[in-house]
Amino acid sequence: MEVRSASITLVTCNLPETRRFYEEHLFGRATFDCGWYVVLRLGASGTREYHANIIKLSSRSELPTLQRDFRMA
Repeated sequence: MEVRSASITLVTCNLPETRRFYEEHLFGRATFDCGWYVVLRLGASGTREYHANIIKLSSRSELPTLQRDFRMA
């Protein structure tokens, strides 16, 4: 089996700063942006695709709920 794509999901209270880091250091380009959720395509790789999915939390108080929801899935 050959891996053709991989992605990572990041949850942050500071989406603009996180996005800027991935754009500047990993050559990310936005493929989707709705304000609270951004998908960046990382680097320039032949047949493989790498993505960073960045979700913005309104506040740190949302984190326990988000963690609980992921554990239940």
